[in-house]
Amino acid sequence: GETDPYRLLELEELRWRATQDDVRKAYRRLVLLHHPDKQDAAKAKAERAEAAAAKARDADGDADDDDDADAKKADDDEDEGDEMFRAITGAFELLSNEKKRRDFDSLDDFDDSIPRDFDPATDDFFKEFGPVFERNSRWSELQPAPLLGDASAPFDDVAEFYNFWFAFKSWRDFADADEYDVGEAGFREEKRWMERENEKLRKKKRKDEQKRIEKLVELSYKDDPRVKAQNEREKAAKAAAKAERAAKLEADREAEAKAKAAAAAAAAAAEAAAAERQREEAAERKRQKEKEAKALRKQRARLRAACKEHSLCDDDACEKLCARLPTARLESLCAELEELCVTDGAAATARVAREVE
Repeated sequence: GETDPYRLLELEELRWRATQDDVRKAYRRLVLLHHPDKQDAAKAKAERAEAAAAKARDADGDADDDDDADAKKADDDEDEGDEMFRAITGAFELLSNEKKRRDFDSLDDFDDSIPRDFDPATDDFFKEFGPVFERNSRWSELQPAPLLGDASAPFDDVAEFYNFWFAFKSWRDFADADEYDVGEAGFREEKRWMERENEKLRKKKRKDEQKRIEKLVELSYKDDPRVKAQNEREKAAKAAAKAERAAKLEADREAEAKAKAAAAAAAAAAEAAAAERQREEAAERKRQKEKEAKALRKQRARLRAACKEHSLCDDDACEKLCARLPTARLESLCAELEELCVTDGAAATARVAREVE
């Protein structure tokens, strides 16, 4: 008899994609057709029709053989109807139990192949890898699993896709790896031992499955034109940022060099200005000194002339006064003597004598 629960529930097109709601609806629809109560009603109707037919045949006198054949056919139909109802119910119970359904789905025919000879120069990446990811998405613990998409997908979606598949969690349980039928165990400890041995074999299969998925994702990531384009964009952005940093560094160097040159020029200008001020101050001191020397010579000559003209003292005394008195004292003395010489010559001579003493 038929043992495929999906075919029994007329879900063979959906299979693992069928939701629990799909399973319930299919079961309810088929129960209406195959439930024994429905069959009994149909049988009573058929019996009434057959009785009418038998009565008509009796009238013709050839009913005995046909009655036996019809009775046998009715019994066969009843058995077949009961068997179909039991099969449908069993299929529903299996597909309604998550563990049993996963065990069954793990036994379903599946193409484990992944692209290994892909050539990006000649092959269409999306046609090559897209169906493989869609096929393997059935095993994802999280549904719906993101699919590969196409060349127009935003890179955020592409990144999300690879993040999901690089951390892919599979529910595939590999019930076909079991070596022992725990239903044949003679006692509890033997059953537990069988379960442990079967689990070891399933665990190895799950590890191999994980490696297979990882290999698929790595191959896809390596050849994905969207990833390559993003890498080129990031590379260009890094190069641009590097060039911008280099340009800024060069501009900073130039600005620093200009600042240093300006500072050096300002220092040189300040030094030149200071030197000029020093020269001007020295020249001014020299002029003042010459002026003072000239004024001193003038007052000395004035004193000598007064002393000589009015015989106020001898030449040695006059020279002593010229050598020792500063300009202002000389000027004051000369003015005083000139005034006294006009009014009182003796007083002028006495004044010079006092100054000499």
